[in-house]
Amino acid sequence: MIIGPPGSHAHDISLRIIEALNTKSEFQCVNVGDQLLFEMNKRLEAGKKAAEAYKTHSYVEDEIVIELLQGIINQYEASSTNYIIEGFPRTQRQALALLKMGIIPDKMILLERRDGEVIEYLQRKIKDTK
Repeated sequence: MIIGPPGSHAHDISLRIIEALNTKSEFQCVNVGDQLLFEMNKRLEAGKKAAEAYKTHSYVEDEIVIELLQGIINQYEASSTNYIIEGFPRTQRQALALLKMGIIPDKMILLERRDGEVIEYLQRKIKDTK
């Protein structure tokens, strides 16, 4: 599991780790943001709600995020695929849902950034979306 504040490049780091690990075994990246974009592009119900949250620069409802993640994890667990969860959980409710799914990470990476860097990153992101 890899978590960090906005702008900590958790996704890029996850992909680099997966690339390095895939020389020994097959790993996949569970990225909620990518799944939400897929849902938005397919104009599915979860995607419509995610698009509304993106417009207001707010988090997508926990129920939607949890449901999407659970579907992905169920597929990987059924096929015995190794995976790295990136960017989840973001809330206490999401963390509790992970426990209810029976998912207890065996390794965790916490990425850090100074508050000022996070604020600058978010300001740029908001400016770019206008």
